[in-house]
Amino acid sequence: MRGGAGDAEGDSSGGLRLIAGSYERFLFGFRLHPPPHTVGALQPAACSGGNGGGRENGEEERDQGGRGEGAALQQQFCYGGHTGPIKCVAAAGRVAVSGGADDSVRVYDLSTRTDMGALLHHQAGVSCLALHGSGSRPTHLVAGSEDRTISLWEVATWRHLSSLKGHKAPVNDVAVHPSGRVALSVARDSELRLWNLLQARCSFRTRAPAEPLALTYSPGDAASYAMALRGGKVAVHCSADASLTASLPHDGSCLTLSFLTPHVVVTGGEERAIRVWDVRQALKPAVSVAGAHSSRIRSVLGVLPVGQGGKGADGDEGNELALAGRAGLTAWSGGEAGGDGEGDGGDKGGEEEGAGGGRRKKRGGASSGGEAAAQWSEHVVVSGASDGCIRLWDLRRLSSSPHPHASAPKAPPALPAACLSQVLTNARLTCLALSDLSPHHHAVPRPGGKRPSGEGEGAQPRKKIKGGGHK
Repeated sequence: MRGGAGDAEGDSSGGLRLIAGSYERFLFGFRLHPPPHTVGALQPAACSGGNGGGRENGEEERDQGGRGEGAALQQQFCYGGHTGPIKCVAAAGRVAVSGGADDSVRVYDLSTRTDMGALLHHQAGVSCLALHGSGSRPTHLVAGSEDRTISLWEVATWRHLSSLKGHKAPVNDVAVHPSGRVALSVARDSELRLWNLLQARCSFRTRAPAEPLALTYSPGDAASYAMALRGGKVAVHCSADASLTASLPHDGSCLTLSFLTPHVVVTGGEERAIRVWDVRQALKPAVSVAGAHSSRIRSVLGVLPVGQGGKGADGDEGNELALAGRAGLTAWSGGEAGGDGEGDGGDKGGEEEGAGGGRRKKRGGASSGGEAAAQWSEHVVVSGASDGCIRLWDLRRLSSSPHPHASAPKAPPALPAACLSQVLTNARLTCLALSDLSPHHHAVPRPGGKRPSGEGEGAQPRKKIKGGGHK
């Protein structure tokens, strides 16, 4: 898993890290350098895979990959640890995990760039992962699988704690409440289930109007959750009573969504466009980047971890979109971006039950935040698509919003000024994850244990990620 000039023995420095999984089974790692940056020519990312054949002179290739003057994405490694496509990734602090079609969850130490081994519990592909903990120290891992079960793991020992059963079809996504008491899951059976993680049982279930493809909680106290439904809608619900609070229309299926603030959602999918919505004014997006990619967008994330943008996650100050008529995004108040006005970015003093995870007001989750995050703005998002491109966007550079249902061009035109940086991986990307890497984080433990059926070892020997490449 080694790569990158000057980093041959690992990475002891802090900063934000981006990992990307691909259909070709390769895991890419990048370091994000804070703006200001200018976009340059699209550069290929080098790839040295652990199990792949190909070129051995990886150092020369890596020097080409997405770096140079002003480049915000610096490639650090590319590794082929899975034997099938990577379907999902998650990261927090030094811990990174990837789930594959080979039924395994692989565990990595981002600081030492080491493959620590594999968790081999599921009997089908691992479709979704969620790390939960305090800040950037994850304590638990939740994994959903195509075998229709959800497994819960303790990170400190990688001990399997329980299996949640109930879905009648493969699990599509999971989201853990910041309290750690409950989690939501959606599956191809079109069911939404609320799980009591303390008792390992289903507390509530309901049928969605269409198959939910993706799921996420809002930041802060998780007062809302959002589901991307097959066919073109994103439904935003109140966590306390599951009531529908907003419906965000899309022409094609939304495949990925992420909250930037308690009221602002960014989405992407088959339309090949990135859209930013204020859920309180959900008739049309505040910002829409048509043709952001030439193929469907598989993942879009806010670079600044939720809850790190000033005080917006607590609702004390507004990190919200300011809408001005039809002009789309004109300003984003809070922090340095403009003004010290007060917003309602969250439910002040609110306590919720049901999908809200009990009466707790505790921020957490495995969203990484720290000194590195302070160098970024809540206006920056990163996207990855099946076209192999990873792009960084500054939403403040968008002066207007196209019609929300304008069809994206078959191939994107010249990129707008909103694109800060880009890199081409030459692989069909499936997922992205961000982590704030601190040199003071604890080392990642090596997985242990075996399959319940006794089929093979539950962990493989740890190894530095290095080797050949993929063409």
